[in-house]
Amino acid sequence: LQVENCDARSEGVGNYKPFGNDTTVLNELKHNTWFVYRQVDLTGVRRLILQIGYGDKKYPYAGGKLDIRTGSVHGTLIGEATFESKNGTEMVLEQRTIDLKGQGPVSSDMPLQDLFFVFRNEQNQGQGVIGLDWIRFDF
Repeated sequence: LQVENCDARSEGVGNYKPFGNDTTVLNELKHNTWFVYRQVDLTGVRRLILQIGYGDKKYPYAGGKLDIRTGSVHGTLIGEATFESKNGTEMVLEQRTIDLKGQGPVSSDMPLQDLFFVFRNEQNQGQGVIGLDWIRFDF
């Protein structure tokens, strides 16, 4: 899923083209910002693979934490990751795997759920945590 095509996002979260081509990342993912995909079927999903971007000279990122929650920004925590600050002159993209909590695949009595990605950095609330390009479900 290309994250710029999410169903909704916090005010201030924007798109950024770090390489001047078709690659677009979500930018300004600061403390307590979020984006959501609505009505996602998580049946059988074991982990998420994210293509993340570390900061460049135009948009340096502070690192921080990502919470993956169902239902709302304060909903059930099903995954989490911590990111370092690795800024350079150009954005560097890398893939990060996040295991979803629970024994085996995620399942639910409600097969369709809203999936929220919530960013955190208590120490540096005014700077983005990371850039995010895409998300893939891994079964």
